[in-house]
Amino acid sequence: MLKTRQTHIVLPAAQNNAAFREKFDECLFQIPDGPGNCVIIAYKGNESKVIDVVKSSPRLRKEVRCGSKKWADTIISRYMWLRKKMRQEGYDKLSFQLVDQW
Repeated sequence: MLKTRQTHIVLPAAQNNAAFREKFDECLFQIPDGPGNCVIIAYKGNESKVIDVVKSSPRLRKEVRCGSKKWADTIISRYMWLRKKMRQEGYDKLSFQLVDQW
């Protein structure tokens, strides 16, 4: 049987890029720098939607920080992808749900 422990880190929407980047960096410090899994959930009002799943064997924090995603046929950083996704879809907040297995 697999046991899981879930940790939520919430990233609220911000009006300007600098505030969003600061809050994103604060969230990164709460993500472990070892192996792990992370589910990114977006919230809009009372609705929620899983928008990304990040799995990394060597370093989860690095994968969340430096990973890349495709946006309109262009490869961009995961940070830029999340920022654009929040603005385009009008999400109120993002939740990083860490899932540890032991």
